[in-house]
Amino acid sequence: MLRIPVAEYLRAIVGAPYLATRPYGRQVRERVITVIQGTSNESIVNLDFEGVQFLDYSGSDELVVMLMNRIVNNELGLRYLVLSNLMEWHRENILVALERTKKHSLLEIRSEGLFLLGKVKPMLVNVLRAVYNQHVETARALADIAGHEINLASTKLSQLYQQRLIIRVESVLPEGGRQYMYRPVLPLTFHLE
Repeated sequence: MLRIPVAEYLRAIVGAPYLATRPYGRQVRERVITVIQGTSNESIVNLDFEGVQFLDYSGSDELVVMLMNRIVNNELGLRYLVLSNLMEWHRENILVALERTKKHSLLEIRSEGLFLLGKVKPMLVNVLRAVYNQHVETARALADIAGHEINLASTKLSQLYQQRLIIRVESVLPEGGRQYMYRPVLPLTFHLE
């Protein structure tokens, strides 16, 4: 996992651990992108907010939401974004930015496990739980436990992968076909608030 110490980047760019205004958020995001592009083997990017003393909506939007746009659009290779060490007021501003764009959801690392920031379609919440907490790895396994058709199960898993909330790995079957295997981004218990 590639840890991005946001407070250190802010001190270098702004002179203090304050992420306020779009220009500062943009500068931090561009530095983060440069670091990400310089690493080919780390697919999980952890924006670590430890020590960030101020974070407003504009900074959240420029750093977190715009970075997630780039990740979901595969502009930075196959990456997954997680956030850590969020204070309640960090979380609130990030949630406002996510809700205004209505595009993305993210995973937050806490001591209790992984928590969802933002919203996913209600029909996908139980699928997230199944992948993280029940270790469901295939559309067939999901279809079996949820009572869905395999196509519906596959579509739901694919949607979560496209949002970068789960990992997808292609495997070749012994009989010559292929299937996707789905895994948690991190091996932690998934929670909803």
